[in-house]
Amino acid sequence: MNRPFRVLAICLACALPFTANAFQNPLSLPSKTIPHPDQAPMFAIAQAGSRTVSVGRHGVIAYQDRNGKAWRQAKVPVSSDLVGVSFVDERMGWAVGHGGVVLHSADGGATWAKQLDGKDAGQAALAYYRKHADDLGPENRDTVLKQAARWAEEATAQPFLDVWFKNESTGYIVGSFNRIMRTDDGGKQWIPLIDKIDNPGELHFYTVRGNGDDVYIAGESGSVWRWDEHKGKFILVKTPYDGSLFGLVLAGRAVLAYGMRGSLFRTFDRGASWEKIKTDVRGGIVAGDVSQTGEIIVASQSGDILRSSDNGGSFARAADPLPTAVAGLLAFPTGAYVTVGPRGVRTGESANRVPQSR
Repeated sequence: MNRPFRVLAICLACALPFTANAFQNPLSLPSKTIPHPDQAPMFAIAQAGSRTVSVGRHGVIAYQDRNGKAWRQAKVPVSSDLVGVSFVDERMGWAVGHGGVVLHSADGGATWAKQLDGKDAGQAALAYYRKHADDLGPENRDTVLKQAARWAEEATAQPFLDVWFKNESTGYIVGSFNRIMRTDDGGKQWIPLIDKIDNPGELHFYTVRGNGDDVYIAGESGSVWRWDEHKGKFILVKTPYDGSLFGLVLAGRAVLAYGMRGSLFRTFDRGASWEKIKTDVRGGIVAGDVSQTGEIIVASQSGDILRSSDNGGSFARAADPLPTAVAGLLAFPTGAYVTVGPRGVRTGESANRVPQSR
């Protein structure tokens, strides 16, 4: 089963010796304060106004203001590995990770509170579908109820792998084995959507991204799903690829999906047709972002940095790969970027030369 680099990195990072007597539930154990939080293994990064926020191993969250002062560590109530983060403005943000945990910050990432964990999510999903069983229809009622029951039984065993919020109220969380939920009240209540997505094989969801009213999810087997308002569900818009797709970049009308073996695909018609974009990268592309100026930057797990200024039609490789693996990337309007990975946070410089618009 193919999995994104950041999930592999987390699994490897957690493969440490322990004794049963020493175990403490990471969902009830606050993250430990460390001397240099920006040097801890990190798996995702986001922008909160003029602040940069990264999330990583053992619940460590680090943030830095644009003034360039030292990175500071946030107060986090869990020590679970965190792998996804989303901010809608300079204050409101959410992070997700192992144990099915969902965290919320209302102060730009300085302090966090737990909104949800895998046990609560599973119980909520099961209760919701039992209550609405008659609305599911005979063709999928049993399937959905069985999935919800497994979700509740597995409790904290499955992670949420990504989060995206449209505004302070509406957001989505996605994860392994068809786990997907939506909130319309900022995370006070989460509604399961396993009956609202074309995923009979219970493929993993690796990322969720949106642009305006369009919301996309990418995952295993070259799968991309798009929210269809008319049908009231996520419909499958299959790409010409059968490997895992780890991420999405939404740049205006263009949607780029990237994944294993340097794979990169672009669509301008909401997934009806896709074109393969040349990258000349062998490793999996695991991170990407678009700056406010429209430049698209993607990174491979091997540290390759590719940049495009023609809406993703062509990419130029940076002169030298980064000396470390990459798990997440954030692009700035200046052309600079920040990456995160097993060695923490690293800042990249502006490019000397990028492809020009066609």
